[in-house]
Amino acid sequence: MFRDSKGVRLISVIGITLILGACAVIPNQSQTSFRTSPVAERDYLRQAVADVKAAPWPKPQQVSFISRMTGGGGEDRVTRSDAVEAYVADIQHAVDPVQKLKNDASANLIAADRLQDAAINALASSRHAMNDVALVEEAIIALRENGQIYVAAAKSLKKSGALTDEATIDVLRDEYRSAVRRLGETADILAEQLEHDQSQTFATPKNFADL
Repeated sequence: MFRDSKGVRLISVIGITLILGACAVIPNQSQTSFRTSPVAERDYLRQAVADVKAAPWPKPQQVSFISRMTGGGGEDRVTRSDAVEAYVADIQHAVDPVQKLKNDASANLIAADRLQDAAINALASSRHAMNDVALVEEAIIALRENGQIYVAAAKSLKKSGALTDEATIDVLRDEYRSAVRRLGETADILAEQLEHDQSQTFATPKNFADL
């Protein structure tokens, strides 16, 4: 495994319900801490998203639909293959390139766990916005791409004779799939709760004059 057992969490409806009934605090803070402000919660969520999106390679750039149709705009962009090549070239200077890759992937997956905590914490917040959901969805896209690049880099190392095998690559792929799935489930619940809260707000009269 690339992470210890503490890094692996299964999200269940019961677990989320219990969290919603507790005070909203930033993960890893003492339960005796004061209730965290919505601004601090959002800042923590943004930082958690940034940590997940961070990667030790040039960020691949998407080609817009218009550029694809006109045949331009793609000459100077960084592709996923470019990112894999740059990353493999960088870690080949390490004493153990495979272990370096494992360490980097593990740090990214742990960052995904922290984002999972922050997203669950947002569920318990008295104030959230659709931007919270968009932030988590951005991180999910980045996490999926990171996983694909790490897997491709591991395969490249294997081809060059590094001491790795298909089982190790499969574990890496499965851990990323699991992390993406967990974050996706939490983002869906966050979106549903936000939609419910908004519908309740519109349905509730602001004062007796509205009755």
